[in-house]
Amino acid sequence: MKTKTVRGIVETVNDKGINIGGNWFNFSQYDPVEEPKEGDAVEIKVDGKNGKWIKELMFISPDEVVKENITAKDVRITRLSLISSAVEMLKTNGNLISTQEVEAAARKLEKYVYEPIPKS
Repeated sequence: MKTKTVRGIVETVNDKGINIGGNWFNFSQYDPVEEPKEGDAVEIKVDGKNGKWIKELMFISPDEVVKENITAKDVRITRLSLISSAVEMLKTNGNLISTQEVEAAARKLEKYVYEPIPKS
């Protein structure tokens, strides 16, 4: 049977399965896995007629999930916007600013932008 790999942040968990990206995946009685918590970053291998039965589950870094869903074009657009924001923030004190200061500020903003959004 064909297996598919899915990566994502667990949005919801119940005794039957997990929700990732608005899609439900079911726990299998034949392939038990460690049950994740809401907010965990996971990679699952699923199979079955509809690709909904979890065969394997691995816990991964949230950074791996975020990077997978972003295109190079998205990153360039975001970085250009962050550079502009960094310049605006840094110039408010009236001092000359260096490209190193702009880059450092933009990288801090980028890290914040791409961190996983906690579920409230």
